[in-house]
Amino acid sequence: MKRLFHIAIFALSFTSLNTFCQSNFGARRLIGTWKNERGSTLTITQTENDDFIGTFITAVADTKSCIGYPIPFKGSSNGNALAISMSLKDCGSPTTIAMVGNVSKDNKTLDTIYLVQNKGLDSWKARITGHDLYFNVN
Repeated sequence: MKRLFHIAIFALSFTSLNTFCQSNFGARRLIGTWKNERGSTLTITQTENDDFIGTFITAVADTKSCIGYPIPFKGSSNGNALAISMSLKDCGSPTTIAMVGNVSKDNKTLDTIYLVQNKGLDSWKARITGHDLYFNVN
């Protein structure tokens, strides 16, 4: 009975450690620079647990002052899935962006879907959705 107890404790400890390592690895594997087909980049610079920060530099925008401007963002990950949010107000745009996606198993691509909300308006013209595929350029 005592041996069974020790085996159960070991199994629980191993499971907890394995879950912690997989979770932490998910965020750490995002660190680096990712570039999409239009030349925009996501650079993830720091992770803490499953949260991360970085900068987004857009290559295309209606507000020309935002092109090439490093826009800070915050994000969170859960394994290979991630969510990012940012505001473009610092470069003069009334736009916010939300992105969700996942990193491929080989860590070469980041497949995302985005939602752009323009000017805080409540109309179908104010919301744009789309898809981006980013490639790891590290």
